[in-house]
Amino acid sequence: LPLLLPSTSGSESIPEADMPLRKRTRFTTPTGGYEVGESFVVAAARQIRHALTIDDSLDHGLLPVTRDSYSTLVTQIEALQRDISTLQGQQIDDEDRLTRHIQHEHA
Repeated sequence: LPLLLPSTSGSESIPEADMPLRKRTRFTTPTGGYEVGESFVVAAARQIRHALTIDDSLDHGLLPVTRDSYSTLVTQIEALQRDISTLQGQQIDDEDRLTRHIQHEHA
C-alpha cells in the first residue's frame, strides 16, 4: 500500500473562501513540521496519521471510508513507523561500524 503525500498541485493558492471545508481544514491546520534528526519518511508518516485523525472528525459523506478501512490504514501506518525506527537503528549501527573501521585503518 503506497503512502500518499500531501498534494503539491498548488491548492494552497486557492482562496480559503472558495475551498471546500474538508480542504480548508487540511490547509489551515498546522502539521507540526520536522523534529530534530527526523527523516522525511517519519515526518510524512506522522503527517498522514495527523490527517487521518482530522478526517475522522469530519463528515465522511464526501469520502466514504469505513471504520474497518480506517483501522487497517492506521495499523499499516503504525507498522511502517516501527519498520522505519528499526531501519534508522540499523543505519546508526552501520555508521558506527564504518567509523570504527576507518579509525582502525588510519591508526
